[in-house]
Amino acid sequence: MKAIVAKRCELGVVLLIGAMLAGGCGTPRERELAGLYVLNTSAVRDSAAEQIDDIEDPSQQMAMGMALSMLQSLTVFLHLEPDGTAYVTGIEPQQRGTWSADGNRIVAMLGVEGDDRDRYEAVLREGWLVVPAGGASELPFELVFERRLDE
Repeated sequence: MKAIVAKRCELGVVLLIGAMLAGGCGTPRERELAGLYVLNTSAVRDSAAEQIDDIEDPSQQMAMGMALSMLQSLTVFLHLEPDGTAYVTGIEPQQRGTWSADGNRIVAMLGVEGDDRDRYEAVLREGWLVVPAGGASELPFELVFERRLDE
């Protein structure tokens, strides 16, 4: 009888530790924001159209238009894992790295394996995850991601 009780206690401890490890990754805010996000190409197009119109150099305008057209043909996913890892799929080469959250701001350090990682800062704006143009990421236009709830 003692052996059975001891085995059940061991199993209970193992399950408790497993549950603590699974649920204990990241801060509560990071666990809340973790998930799968998809690039909303319509929102990106609308935002970029205004910026393209403001460019005076026709060759730069054309380059931005081509970049936007190429982006429109892709389905880009941003994966924010509860353990703080992040990766982007739908573009090649795939970028990997880490992420963290502070309030409504997310910072991701992403890069191609073997290269330096670039810093991307995003803000939550009206339910969207927005990576602004310029800044440390040097993006030509803002990227707008929406959360996929059916992951």
